[in-house]
Amino acid sequence: MHWYIIAPISTLILAVALGTYVIQKDPKNKIRWAFFMLTVWIDIASLGDIGMLATTDAGIASRFFHIKWLGMAFVEPAILDLVLASSVWSARWDHPVRKFVIYILPFSLIILDAMGDILKGIQLQPWGYDAVYGPLFLLWTVFWLLIIVSGVFVLAMDLKDKKNPQRPVYITLLIAILIPTIINSLFQGINMYYQMPLMIPTYISLILFLLFFELSIYRRRIFVLTPKKERIKDDANISKMSLPPGHIYRLEGEPPPVFYDLFKHLVLSDLFGLVISRKPPQSIKKATGLKDTNMIWISSTPKEGINTIAPSEIGQIIQTVKEFIKRAGETIVLIDGLEFLIFENGPKMTLSALFLLSEIVMNSNARVIIPVDPTAIEPSILALIRRETVDLRTVKGFEREPVGKT
Repeated sequence: MHWYIIAPISTLILAVALGTYVIQKDPKNKIRWAFFMLTVWIDIASLGDIGMLATTDAGIASRFFHIKWLGMAFVEPAILDLVLASSVWSARWDHPVRKFVIYILPFSLIILDAMGDILKGIQLQPWGYDAVYGPLFLLWTVFWLLIIVSGVFVLAMDLKDKKNPQRPVYITLLIAILIPTIINSLFQGINMYYQMPLMIPTYISLILFLLFFELSIYRRRIFVLTPKKERIKDDANISKMSLPPGHIYRLEGEPPPVFYDLFKHLVLSDLFGLVISRKPPQSIKKATGLKDTNMIWISSTPKEGINTIAPSEIGQIIQTVKEFIKRAGETIVLIDGLEFLIFENGPKMTLSALFLLSEIVMNSNARVIIPVDPTAIEPSILALIRRETVDLRTVKGFEREPVGKT
């Protein structure tokens, strides 16, 4: 047994660890599920190479090759599937035709392998048994290039808009595709002059894919929100309120006790609630009496037991709201700290995030309330915010002053 076996063993362990960690956080999340499936195919490919290197029987090595080929054939489309699921245009790619086009490639490779057109034979090398590929193995290289080009094209579309608040995520994904590919190509060139198994550059690339993709998912969302209905003792004494969904409502010039009390009434009107605020969740819960409502603290200092998002990660804030709305349905979201976000990210980035949030809310059963201090925002920026939102004072039933302070 050659020491080269360390490469597939290390990759297998890493893939199992990262795949398990990512999927257990949120099994229903499409991005995490796509990443998990990528790790599954890498596990299968790694297992095949481990078997080929560990056995001393050519027949057994040949069987393990087919296991390896099954995994490697599906790694490529799994990478593209992950990129498409992470794309800002993910809704455009979420179609059965997409799955068919992507996965027809590996099925074609599996059929060719079953017909005996991929494997030419098994040969004993200094490091153990290795495959001798047939002429149609070139198709695998062609498919690989198609995947790389397609993934880069999608990410280039995502990065085209320089105001996109999710740009850091897509830059990480682009690095995740390009750097492993370049390294793999360099190693393949070196292999022409120095005899070494092709699995070494392949597994280095796969490990880099896993690490960079996991980093992208981590940056995109580092916690999971489980929507919960609020139930408190004085529920019966609170009047129910109805607010039309599909809009972002602004509430100008009101102190926190007013809009938090309004939020409390809406939550207790049988809506799933989410608060994203510069105030710590403990102080909000103490002031409102809310206990089960999801709350996120906009803070650069993470604290154990509290969901926090750094103010500079405004794209993560929007993505969190989007996924919460998708999971909960009938929701009310309060975002308290718009002025702080503008200060941290600049007006352009914050407005881009607001426009994206508006599109998300428009096609949902969600309502978003954003308190605004008109004295803390430049008039030109305030005008754009007003155009993109609905003044809560103009909504029927909310014309008068909202409910009193808690």
